Amino acid sequence: MKFNKMLFFVTFSVALLFYGCQQKSDISINNENSKLATEKASIEENVDKEKSIDNVEEHEGLVIEALAEYNALALTFEELYSDADLVLELKVKTVDSFIEEQTGSILSNVIPEVVHIYKGEYNGKPIQVVGGKMNYNEYMSNEIIKEKLEGREDPNPNAEKAKHEDVLFIMDNGYIYEAGDRYFFFGKEYEDENFIRPLYAYQSSFKVENQTVSNKAIQEDEPLFTDIKNVFSVNSKQSNSTLENGEPKVGINKNAFEDMLNGLKD
Repeated sequence: MKFNKMLFFVTFSVALLFYGCQQKSDISINNENSKLATEKASIEENVDKEKSIDNVEEHEGLVIEALAEYNALALTFEELYSDADLVLELKVKTVDSFIEEQTGSILSNVIPEVVHIYKGEYNGKPIQVVGGKMNYNEYMSNEIIKEKLEGREDPNPNAEKAKHEDVLFIMDNGYIYEAGDRYFFFGKEYEDENFIRPLYAYQSSFKVENQTVSNKAIQEDEPLFTDIKNVFSVNSKQSNSTLENGEPKVGINKNAFEDMLNGLKD
């Protein structure tokens, strides 16, 4: 039986909300070296939210989901490409997830195997994304998490069973990167940072499965969703709109996606 999803980070700092978009800010949270990518308005958390992630409905451990409102997102696919410093097709080699000190959120450093570079130069830095999975006992014993949960009940109704499951932290209904996964990734780089940021948060990652490219986090009412449908149906006639676990998804033929990126490069 699946555990109820519990979102218990209500008192966490909103520092997480500044992470992962295009513009870099001078704002810092409790640490002058903690630089933030852009301003976001607020975070919404919902214990009953049934947004999809790969196999999340079958997951029997603790699932933490968070949504953010952004003041900067790409409106078109061309804008997503033009604003990126780096556009890659990659295969995930390794993922190292850890707890961020300021927010208690799970972040992941992803080491990619670069399949193809469509824009920019890859310098060997890891890609750092919000979200990831971690062993339950490791997570609950972390000093940051213990401080956040002090005086609260254990967030899992069946903690004993959960000890054998990973904790999942999902941001913006996005993907949790895992070894072996393949993505098209749009990134933003800053010289003073030792990692690469995702551009426009969840819009940055398009997963490749069975020669189909999709981004399940992009919502049907977003301009980017409409633009992707229009661009690929007009230019390639190889796109289709489907539902994934009840959520809208634009599936794009991988060859058509590659052709579009090559065309924008020219």
